[in-house]
Amino acid sequence: MKLGAHVSTSGGLSKSIDRAQAIGAEAIQIFASSPRAWKFNFPKEGEIALFKKKSSETGIGPCYIH
Repeated sequence: MKLGAHVSTSGGLSKSIDRAQAIGAEAIQIFASSPRAWKFNFPKEGEIALFKKKSSETGIGPCYIH
């Protein structure tokens, strides 16, 4: 069993991995968009690639989205 946390994506999707690593989380949960708005912006391809790279390097995952 992995221990995870809900982490912020403020500043970019890959920042969520940095925040998880800082608190010792092994899995993460993030909001797909602001919970206060309906607007959704897809992350840029470079940001997605960086998120995947950091996730792989740190072993943090899975990532749950709600």
